[in-house]
Amino acid sequence: MKNPTRWLALVALLLSLTCMLCACDKRDGASGGEKDDANPTTPTDDDTSGTPDDDTSAAPDDTDETDFSGEEKPPIPSEGLEYALNQDGTGYLVRGIGTCTDSNLVIPSTYRDLPVTGFSVNVFAYCKNITSVTIPDSIVEINRGAFGYCESLTSVTIPNSVTSIGTETFYGCKSLTDITIPESVTRIGDSAFWGCKSLNAVYITDLASWCAIDFVDGYDSNPLYLAQQLYIDGVLATAITIPDCVTSISDYAFNGYSALTSVTIPDSVTSIGRRAFNDCDGITDITVPDSVTSIGESAFSGFRSLAYNEYDNAYYVGNQNHPYLVLVKVTSKEITSCEINEHTKLICEGAFGHCYELTSITIPDGVTSIGDYAFSYTDLTFVTIPDSVQTIGSGAFNILSVVCYGGMESEWSEITIGYNRGLEYATIYYYSETEPTGSGNYWHYVDGVPTLW
Repeated sequence: MKNPTRWLALVALLLSLTCMLCACDKRDGASGGEKDDANPTTPTDDDTSGTPDDDTSAAPDDTDETDFSGEEKPPIPSEGLEYALNQDGTGYLVRGIGTCTDSNLVIPSTYRDLPVTGFSVNVFAYCKNITSVTIPDSIVEINRGAFGYCESLTSVTIPNSVTSIGTETFYGCKSLTDITIPESVTRIGDSAFWGCKSLNAVYITDLASWCAIDFVDGYDSNPLYLAQQLYIDGVLATAITIPDCVTSISDYAFNGYSALTSVTIPDSVTSIGRRAFNDCDGITDITVPDSVTSIGESAFSGFRSLAYNEYDNAYYVGNQNHPYLVLVKVTSKEITSCEINEHTKLICEGAFGHCYELTSITIPDGVTSIGDYAFSYTDLTFVTIPDSVQTIGSGAFNILSVVCYGGMESEWSEITIGYNRGLEYATIYYYSETEPTGSGNYWHYVDGVPTLW
C-alpha cells in the first residue's frame, strides 16, 4: 500500500456520512408518529330507539367561519343537546339543553343520521344564557313554550319550513328585538310573544302569506301588535296594497299597527277578519271593494285619523264608486233615528250599539250582513229587514216585538242567524203584496209605510 494515511481518512469520511443519514431517518420517523397521534379516531354512537339520547361529543376545533373561497360557512351545530326519538322512529326531537353551554345556539338538522324534526314542550325554557338561536329547515313546528323566558335571547332564525309557532313559544323573551316570520308559517299560538317588550320590528317577504296567518289570540300571538314596525322585503310598510291573490284577510292581521297610513283592498277579497285593522289609528285612507261580503268584529274600529264618509248620522268606508259600502259606526250615541244609505251592503259589529234613544231605523234593500250587536241596547221595538240579508250576527237586536221581513218564510229560514234574544221573542211577519187568504203573519206597504195585514 503506497499511501495508508490517505486510505484511512477516506474510510473515516464514509463512516461519518453513514451516521448522519441514519440520524435523519430516525428524526423523520419520529415526526410522522407525532402527526398520527394527534389525529383521534371519531367515536361512534350506538342507536337506542325509543330512549332519550345525550350528545356529549366534543365540538369541532374550527373557529374559522369562512372557507378558502371567501364564502361564509354554515354555523357549527351545537353539541351536548339531549334528544329523543319521535313516536314513529323516523327522526329525533330536541328534548333538552343537556350539557350544551353555547350562548349562540345552533340546532343541528340531523342526529345519528336521522332528521331533527321538532322540539319537546318547554325544551329551552328559562335558559337565560341563550342569546341567539338558529333553527334548521328540518323543523316544521316549534312546540309550546320552546324558548319561554329565555331573557337574554335577542335574535332567532326561523327557516321557511316552519308552519306553526306554538303557544307561548317566546313568552317572556324580554330582550328579543326583532323577528322574521317566513311565508311558510300559517299559525301562531296564544301568547307566543307575550312579554317581548323590546320587540320593535317584524320582517316578512310575502304579504299574502301574512294575511293568511291564524293569529290565535290576536294581541300576544301577533308580534306586529308589539313591534309596531312591519318590513316587507326590508322596506317599512306604511301604505299597503293587499295582493290580488288574497281572498280573506285573517283575524288580527294588522291589529293595532299604528304606523299604517293607507290600505287598498283588491276585489279578490270577500272576507275581512275580526279586528283585522282595529286601532290602526294612523290610517288616513282605506279602500274596501264591493266584493267584500263579510266583516268581522271591530275590523275597522279605532280609525282616529280617517275622514269617514258621512251620511245621516252614520260613518262609512268604501271605494270610489260606492263610498257608503260599509256602515262602521254612528256619529253619536245620542241619535234617535238613522236612514242607512241605499248603497250600503254591510253593517259592522256594534255600529248602533248603546244608542239608547234610537227608536227608528231604515235598513235598505241591498244590505247583506248585519254584524254582531249591531243594534244591541237600543230602544228599537220594530224593524224591517230586507230579503237581501244573508247573515245576522249574535245579539244584533234586543227587545224587538215586531219584525217585518221582506221575503217569504222559507227565505227567512235560510238566513244565518246567531243567537238573538230580540229575534227569538219577536213576531216575524213576511211580505205579501196582496192580502193573503190563508193563515200566517204578513205585511205590506201603505204609502211607503210598513203595515200589517
